[in-house]
Amino acid sequence: MALDFTPLFPSEFVSPKEKEDSKYGLLYASAMYYASNRHGARLLNYDSEYDALIEIAQGRQSIDNIKRLFGHFTPQDDDGAGDLAYIDIQVLNLAPKYINRAVGRLQSVKYDIEASILDVKSNDEEKHYKVQLKAFYALQKWMSSVGLDAQKLFEGIDIAQIPEEPDELLYEINTNPKLKKVIKVEKLLKLLHYSNNWDQISREVDWDFVVLGKGFVHCFLDKNGMVKEERINSRWAIYPYSESEVWNDVEYFGFIEFMPVNQFIRETSKEFTPKKQQEIIEEYGRDNNYLDSVNYVYNEARRDGLIYIPVMKYYFLSEDHKAFDSKKNQHGNRILVERAFDYVPSEDLEKLYRPEGPNKIIKNTYTSLYGGCWVIDSNEVFGHRRMDWPRTDLVNMSPPIKAFSPNYKEGRTVSLASQMIEPIYMINVAWNKMKDVLAKGWMGVREINFDELEKVALAKGGKEWTPRQVYEHLLKTNTLVKRGKTNIYDQSTGPTITEGRAGLSIADYMNTITLSFRMLDELTGTSSVEGSSPPERLAVGVAQANLAASHESMEYLYTAHSSIYLEVSKTMLNLAQMSHQMGNKVAGNAMGEYFEMDDDLAYADVGIMLKRQPTDQEWVEFYTDLREQLKNKEIRASDSAYVREVDNLKEARIILGIREQKYAKIKAQQVEKLKRDQIEITNATNKAKNQGEAMKIQLKAKADTELTIIERS
Repeated sequence: MALDFTPLFPSEFVSPKEKEDSKYGLLYASAMYYASNRHGARLLNYDSEYDALIEIAQGRQSIDNIKRLFGHFTPQDDDGAGDLAYIDIQVLNLAPKYINRAVGRLQSVKYDIEASILDVKSNDEEKHYKVQLKAFYALQKWMSSVGLDAQKLFEGIDIAQIPEEPDELLYEINTNPKLKKVIKVEKLLKLLHYSNNWDQISREVDWDFVVLGKGFVHCFLDKNGMVKEERINSRWAIYPYSESEVWNDVEYFGFIEFMPVNQFIRETSKEFTPKKQQEIIEEYGRDNNYLDSVNYVYNEARRDGLIYIPVMKYYFLSEDHKAFDSKKNQHGNRILVERAFDYVPSEDLEKLYRPEGPNKIIKNTYTSLYGGCWVIDSNEVFGHRRMDWPRTDLVNMSPPIKAFSPNYKEGRTVSLASQMIEPIYMINVAWNKMKDVLAKGWMGVREINFDELEKVALAKGGKEWTPRQVYEHLLKTNTLVKRGKTNIYDQSTGPTITEGRAGLSIADYMNTITLSFRMLDELTGTSSVEGSSPPERLAVGVAQANLAASHESMEYLYTAHSSIYLEVSKTMLNLAQMSHQMGNKVAGNAMGEYFEMDDDLAYADVGIMLKRQPTDQEWVEFYTDLREQLKNKEIRASDSAYVREVDNLKEARIILGIREQKYAKIKAQQVEKLKRDQIEITNATNKAKNQGEAMKIQLKAKADTELTIIERS
């Protein structure tokens, strides 16, 4: 049954029970669809700007304007001009190359998720762990000297895994004192993104950022309570006006989906009877073997013969108001009775709001999320309900559809593809002009004297050619057949065909193409180092400055790439906590290990942020320095092997510095020991030498004594 009312947004000031009714959902969904009275940000079916950007992104933009520049005629023209020779006017397929380059640069920037536990219990555990570590390092030498087993005294610390020096503790990858819950949160988010194929979703959303200037990701729990994320085609997105690039504070979100009949029957079986389902299918089902006037199914390739029901999934935030009457019952006990939000008791107002008064009205205001599914242009809504949805704080929440729009101002976006329209158009004009010159063999204006082309016969008595036949013969063979004509003074009247060389030259067209390519390179942040023909000698400083400038030119896209990832990660974490509390098992095999969400994690208050991963060039520079240090014997081979296993560049640099200092200390100790050994050897040698000399003196004295005795005898 078609709509029988004018869609207007319903009142906010009704009870939550009324908002949960499907009639309220029908009013809100239809108003969202026809959102002209709340500054809807798009027209649904006839979005010519969307179509034009898609055509450019796929390298098949319109060539009608270029054809007009060449005076192109169609074969159906009455004067027969369509039979003349024309070049094949086409466009260079450049846009996909630059768009893919921009998307590739966004995809090359990776982020690590860093979590922090904010609940009191976890913070106390972290403080207790740090105190234990501090006490262990303070008593380490004393316990070793008296022969105590440190592991029995410090049960919360794995003594065998922590390093000898406390300075290394924060940077040892295997013994990072991060709370276990933090590590579990990071593993959980990686598992959720991995199981939902976030890499592909992220690439599609980045393509939307570059081409359309806006991207949408839908986060939700499926019918089994599993956490899911999906990209929404911005053609079918329904959203209000926003003043911010990050649309976290908008009132509603929705998107159109073409639901196959089987799916429609499955999702509505609990609310609609089979007879009603069949009526809706017959009235609103559309066979996409043809394109109807309202263009519901835009992609002509989707001709599968199935019947689709156009529906709109919608979400909206609403302020819910409740009032409670705090009063005493007949037994003298104070109770709370729920009332209407505008409820006023019969007592006098002055007495009502006195603290010592017998009755008091307690009013509560909070934000709720409602959602459902609407069969477009009908009076039918299914699945409408007040949704269980995680809150960002005690009373607020954000929509389940995360959106970001770089360069978004006053309701309009300026995408990278829209900035490419003009230079690409000029490249195509210059390219086809050059094709025209090369195909014809001349440029400029050709003048023809038709007087000399009249009544030309192939031979005596032969059939005379018309001037057009002579001209067509010239185009085909480069041979001109004419009959000379002179004036009364027997002078020639001039050449039959002349060419005027005035106007642009090939160099002008080449300069236009070069300038347009330079503009495209600046838009996509392509530096001289990355270009197809970099200079043979490029100074290091110039190259670094060039790379920095290229990053700045696309910084707004990097911001979009990271912001959507952060917002989606926050929502996915909250959904995982809610799913786990509902009794669902959140687990899976990812990152080479099996991970299962713990019970205590579902109650932890977690904050997350992104840390940008280093680029490949930064890693190459680090490994080059590492190789030089190993070559100069500043570190050991074991140190080099250990540092190469660290996947965080900041940690790797600090660990390398600590290892270098330790090795230098060991080398200094070895040198000092060698000096002591040499001194000891020298002292021993001198002592032995002195002892030998003393022995010689003693033996000589003894010999002299014995000789004297012999001589006296």
